[in-house]
Amino acid sequence: QNEITFGYTDGKNYLSCTDASSCVNAVQLLFDNTALRQRMMQENYLYYQQYLQPELVMKNIIDAMLGNV
Repeated sequence: QNEITFGYTDGKNYLSCTDASSCVNAVQLLFDNTALRQRMMQENYLYYQQYLQPELVMKNIIDAMLGNV
């Protein structure tokens, strides 16, 4: 299972949904609120740069396997 366990925050990187109605509301909020949408896009870009680039992921896997964590 793939999980993001650090630095990924509701309201900063994503809008959580508990059912279809709350998901529709979250999407509508992003359509209506340009500033929120742009801020979340920027936060997710930074998150990718810090944690999810393939080179970083592979380095973290290798470090974990070698006990360098």
